[in-house]
Amino acid sequence: MKTFFHHLVHIDEVVAEIDAYKIDPHEREELSQLVHQIFQNHTLNVIFNHLPKDKHAEFLDQFELSPHDVALLDYLKKEIKLDIEAAIKSQSERIKKDLLAEIKKSHKK
Repeated sequence: MKTFFHHLVHIDEVVAEIDAYKIDPHEREELSQLVHQIFQNHTLNVIFNHLPKDKHAEFLDQFELSPHDVALLDYLKKEIKLDIEAAIKSQSERIKKDLLAEIKKSHKK
């Protein structure tokens, strides 16, 4: 499922690294879903760390109804003082780097 922040979070390298190994298709799908969930959780964490607490419920209600709606990003830009797109991209890069390192480390075992 694509989310409003999909264009800011690039997980293709992580999925490609997983695909480089001979993994059962069912396990591959589970790992891919886990990677998506990790990125989504970290992205939402960045958002909630910067969004005023009194706006959390409103944002979450909108996100649950329509997670792909790009108007959510406009909402965040209006409610958050820092460049939320840059913060999401930065966190995404850190997570990608960590996951790639973990995948490579686990393959050496």
